[in-house]
Amino acid sequence: EEDSTITSQVTALEQPARDGYSFAGWYDAPSDGNKVEAFLADGSTYYAYWYVDTTFVWNYPTAPQNTVVSQFEGTVINLDIPSRNATFAGWYNNSSDGELIYGPSDDILADGETYYAYWTCTTTFNSNMDGISNQEIVELEGKEIIPAIIYKPGKEFIGWYLDGEGDRQNSFISNG
Repeated sequence: EEDSTITSQVTALEQPARDGYSFAGWYDAPSDGNKVEAFLADGSTYYAYWYVDTTFVWNYPTAPQNTVVSQFEGTVINLDIPSRNATFAGWYNNSSDGELIYGPSDDILADGETYYAYWTCTTTFNSNMDGISNQEIVELEGKEIIPAIIYKPGKEFIGWYLDGEGDRQNSFISNG
């Protein structure tokens, strides 16, 4: 933390800058201080307090802009998750093939990192056959899905089709 000693009449202090942080204000103690709005020219020392900037990338094609939350390090961040045709799966440390850092119901702590939202989609494969259940596969959005081949005595399975027409496909990409 930086400090600034006041030795003469001051009406306002210059706002300091620090990479990865936002200036939270001047306080009267190095920790657990009170925010100071008016400065006295009485030899007091004021301390810069900093918010850490934690970035959230929504990670889908029509997503809103990234969200940057500036809070004191270690405090809990509350975010509203956008509603969309996919289920929020948690915050990861990379935009693809990342490691899960915070699950959907975990408290997120302000720490200055960047996190990427992952989403799951439920893809249904309709067997179009009496007595054969549909397959529902839940997978991370954008991942390849390979449905099982179905078998029914006296019937020949010729493949899966997207929207019931077009070219036969052996794999699909999950999407919201």
